[in-house]
Parts: sequence; C-alpha cells; structure tokens
Amino acid sequence: MDAFLESCNTAMDFTGFTSEVLTRSTLVLKLVMSMITFSLTIGAATAFVLKPSTTKKLESHPQHHHLPESPLPSADDDSSFTFVGNDTLSDFISITSPPLLSRFLYPNPVSLLVTSVSKSKPISNAMVISWLTPIDNSGRFVFAINKKRFTTTLLLQKHNKQFVLSIPVEGMVSLLKKIGSTHGSIHTDKLDDVGAKKIKIEKNLVGINGCAAHLICELDSSIDEEGAECLIVTATIQKALVKPAYWQKTKPSKKINNLFVGSPGAPATLTFLGSGNFGRMNLIVEKK
Repeated sequence: MDAFLESCNTAMDFTGFTSEVLTRSTLVLKLVMSMITFSLTIGAATAFVLKPSTTKKLESHPQHHHLPESPLPSADDDSSFTFVGNDTLSDFISITSPPLLSRFLYPNPVSLLVTSVSKSKPISNAMVISWLTPIDNSGRFVFAINKKRFTTTLLLQKHNKQFVLSIPVEGMVSLLKKIGSTHGSIHTDKLDDVGAKKIKIEKNLVGINGCAAHLICELDSSIDEEGAECLIVTATIQKALVKPAYWQKTKPSKKINNLFVGSPGAPATLTFLGSGNFGRMNLIVEKK
C-alpha cells in the first residue's frame, strides 16, 4: 500500500515546475497527463488487491467431478424420445422364477403403473410410482399410492386386479413428467393423451414402449388407514419381460446371479430424488 501511495504522490507532484517556465496550456496538458497516470495506477493497484480474493472465491467452489457429465433431459427436451423405437415381445426375455422376479424391484426403480379398463374399446391409464419395494424373494412387494388417484379407483375394482409395471430409462424423463401432470379419466386413454407408445403384453394388459422391463403383477391386498393420505398395497409379480441389455450376469459360476441393471452403453434405469428430479442407477464394479 505504501508503494501505491508513493506512486500516487509522484503522479500528482508538480513541484519540479515553476510558473515562469510553464505556460497555462502546458499546465493543463501536464494536469491531464498526470490524471491519466493516476487513474492507471489506481486500476493496476485495484487489480492487484482483488486478484487474491477472486482466486480464493473460485477455490471455495471446486468443480464436482463426481456428477454426471451430461444431465438428464428436461421436460422440454423432445430429443428424449429418439432412442425408444418400436419394441416387440421378441425383444424381451421372459422370467418366471419367483426369486428372480423380486430382483427387479431390489433397487426401487421409478416405474410406470399401467392399468387397463375393459370397455367396447379398451382404454389405458398410467401413473409414475417410486414408493415400492420387495417384501420377500417370492415376487411379493408393497407400494404406496395416493387415495385420490384415478389408478387407485381402478385397482380397487374387483375385476381389475392385474396391472403392469413398466420400468423406464434415461431419456424418458419428459414422458414421465407428462404422465405425472396429466389426470386419468374413464372417458379417455391417458397413454394416447400424452403420446406414449404402447406394447401389448397380454390380453387386456399393455406396457409402455421403450422401457427396460415390464412386470405383470396382481393385487393381493390393500390397507386403508383412516386419516392417511396413501393406500398401502401389496401385490405379486407373476412374470417379467426384460431386455437382455438389462439382465446382467455378474458371476458366471453361479446359477442365480442375474441383476436388473443396464449394461455399459444402455440408458440407465432411474431413481427419484424429489421435486421433479431423477438420477441414474448404474452398477458399481469394485476393483480387486
């Protein structure tokens, strides 16, 4: 700071000039030049003083290298539908072994619960669900669903106990948000309304095109607690249809070693983080 003040004083020092030698115009010129020199000196000194502070601020906010390099597409990203294509049942592996069926819900993946209404022209309904988890290794699981949902009304009908869980993948977030913000109705097909492509799973049962797997399920029981916002439902997976890219063997020496997880290069299945945000689910391979 002393050097800074010294440079300022030097810039403003006119003692070396006398009134006899300097004319008025010369004085004006010297004054302008001195003011310019003074401004440049202040600018240089300010830059010098602020530089350490700026560097410190940057260091206090390091880059988070563990975050995904490319974020999930937003609700307005129409390109999220480009990879879906048209699935057929021949694209899937059929799984019926109860211990293996439970593995599809081990990671609590974001799922699309698809119900169908039998009419002269069958209509379909879907909702996004992530509050679900296995309760044994026989394919049974439990999930929570808001009592006010149209899906709840459909599930509680005695003749409509079967439903499909379609498990979406990265790139389908836009569709998930459209389904989540669209109300179902007995008078309209919700999947048609949101532009979702269907895949016929079985008679009167459809799934949503582009998903990694479709689980054919049947409702077992429901608990309606007074004052509770959600209905607690138990159900059983009867059969699963899964794309080979999502049915991975980790240890060839074991008979039952398949995991429901995307292979490298396949769009990842999703987990829900809250407030409309989703994350990827990938296999962590430990180094030996």
